[in-house]
This record gives sequence, C-alpha cells and structure tokens, in this order.
Amino acid sequence: MTIDDKLAFDIREVMAITPFKRSALYQAMAEGRLEAQKLGRRTFITRDALKRFIAAQPAYEPERESEAA
Repeated sequence: MTIDDKLAFDIREVMAITPFKRSALYQAMAEGRLEAQKLGRRTFITRDALKRFIAAQPAYEPERESEAA
C-alpha cells in the first residue's frame, strides 16, 4: 500500500511524510486548524484534512534586498 492508497494516517506517519513535528501537529489540532479523528486511544488524520492543513499554510515570500539591509 502506498501513501496515495491510504485514507488516514496516524501521527507518526504524518511526521514521516511532512516536515511537521509532533508538537506542531498537536498544537494545530488543539487550535482547530488540523482536523483529526480518534479511534480508541489512536489519533488519525485523514488525507483530505492533511491536504487542507498544508494548503492553509502561508506561502513562502522571499525578502527583498532593500528590506534585508
């Protein structure tokens, strides 16, 4: 099974396929920015919720040379 075949990921899997650390994921969940589901003690994040979370992150904007000086 590939990543594209999975419907949901646990926290460790999300950490393995994204640059996000555990604390950042749990903080985003607590703030309501990342939707997650629970099954017993396990926390799952659906592929669609993860895509929405990543898309909602601010775009990279390089500093202009005049601003950096």
